[in-house]
Amino acid sequence: MPDADSLERALKLGVPRSNICAMQGPFSTEVNVALWSSWKVDCVVTKESGEAGGFQSKLDAARTLGIPLIVVARPKISYPAVAADFKTLADLLERSLKNRESCMDVTNVSESYLFRDSSAGPQP
Repeated sequence: MPDADSLERALKLGVPRSNICAMQGPFSTEVNVALWSSWKVDCVVTKESGEAGGFQSKLDAARTLGIPLIVVARPKISYPAVAADFKTLADLLERSLKNRESCMDVTNVSESYLFRDSSAGPQP
């Protein structure tokens, strides 16, 4: 990540300026292949970042170059309810409000919901 704090920490740890490339992706497969080839990368470690983080481009570039791609998986989170559309989300929120109104001790109520935009395709 090309922010000032990250760059400063890398320099303090002794990373030479010539080894720092402060660019922010995600990058296309072609750009990853070009950069990794130029840098003679022989292994890539990445987090499971999904489409927004360019994960597929990294995977395709690693396959093209025949190098290992080590993937740090996202933690599995079990949500009590998941909404794939706005109506379901509205229903969940309405039910949650009714439950809270009917509870005497609202400090014991803890519900969390994830709204997943179904137009974005499948998500982990």
